[in-house]
Amino acid sequence: MPFVNSNDKIFIGNDQFTEEASQLMDFCFAELLECITELNEKKSDHLRELNRLCIFAANILISSCNVSVKKISSYTNKMFKMSDGYLEEFNGQDPARVTEQGGPINRNAINNTFDAFKRKKDGEL
Repeated sequence: MPFVNSNDKIFIGNDQFTEEASQLMDFCFAELLECITELNEKKSDHLRELNRLCIFAANILISSCNVSVKKISSYTNKMFKMSDGYLEEFNGQDPARVTEQGGPINRNAINNTFDAFKRKKDGEL
């Protein structure tokens, strides 16, 4: 529509808007980390879900945020490390239990998400 400004044009340079958006992002990821922490208390029952949740969170950050910002990069790297830890722990369980729970978790999701992160950080995306 002509003469309709996007939010980017309306709020660019508005420090109050930027601060509120940053606070909202911090709140959302604090909530996410709280959920992960709760699941982590009984992680042996939730390793596959925890792995997926961390990769999902990393994907959201990569697709929605500027990954060059230190806070975003830090959150994303934390999700990668946690996801990798859950994968290793899940796959290191008794093979019968791993098979019973759908088989081992492969590294494809972590690798693909990390590749997207690196490409975006390098300005290729």
